[in-house]
Amino acid sequence: MELLPLATTAALRGLELTARRTLDGALIGGHASALPGAGHEFSQYRSYRPGDDPRRVDWKLYSRSGRYFVREAEGERSVTVRIVLDTSLSMSMAAGSVTKFDRARELAAGIAWLAHRQGDAVGIVTVNDRSRAAVTPQRSRHQLHRILDLLERTSPAGRWPEWPRIESLFTASGGRGITILISDLHDHTDELRIAAGKLAALGHDLVVLQLLTREEQEFDWHGAVALEELETGRIVELDADRARAPYRAAREADQSALARRLIDARADHALITVEEPPGTALRRWLSARTARQ
Repeated sequence: MELLPLATTAALRGLELTARRTLDGALIGGHASALPGAGHEFSQYRSYRPGDDPRRVDWKLYSRSGRYFVREAEGERSVTVRIVLDTSLSMSMAAGSVTKFDRARELAAGIAWLAHRQGDAVGIVTVNDRSRAAVTPQRSRHQLHRILDLLERTSPAGRWPEWPRIESLFTASGGRGITILISDLHDHTDELRIAAGKLAALGHDLVVLQLLTREEQEFDWHGAVALEELETGRIVELDADRARAPYRAAREADQSALARRLIDARADHALITVEEPPGTALRRWLSARTARQ
């Protein structure tokens, strides 16, 4: 499957991913240093964006090209974006021909493209209890290709590990930034939700993109069904029509508890259905995030 179709990049054009929290002693809402140009070595041009200081526009270049460009320096502040992808076996659940993992990889690719286009340091970590892989955040011409290559080579297996087994992934490299967890949040003893709380406590501007299928949300099966828990192989047989009402009530209570927990952690939470196109889902989330800032 194509991880970064034109429909996704087209949907993301005109949007920005910016931090909402104070990171490393500076309030980062965009990418400009508090002292633009002072003592900084010129690095590159980029297109003018709303909110940029007009004094940083290269007017000579404008007179030649008719377009507005801003001079960027090496000393400019950029946001570090870390994508954390849940690669546990529950992510292999399908909605028609598309699995949660398919959609998660597309979301990760779209976020990486946007961060890379902004000039941010972007990286990714893929996590389950059998294997972990990472592309360390960098601002590099080839960084997007490294991330896409890792996404192409990754497949779901096992479970989400307990926090002590993965803590070093988020503490060894130092530096805080925007950390985006893409997961269905299915775990056995709250491991994923504990990880989300720990990441927020470390000072990351945490985003949780929760993937579900419409079937999980609505429980719209009928009659006698046998449901398999993908990570354990356990089979549950039940009457779907009788189980629907208590299932929906339990799911609503669980989602409410999750939302409160993430609000307390000052995390940004968005629910995304597998059936929703990735560009549409990312645009909806980013537009809502910008409106809240």
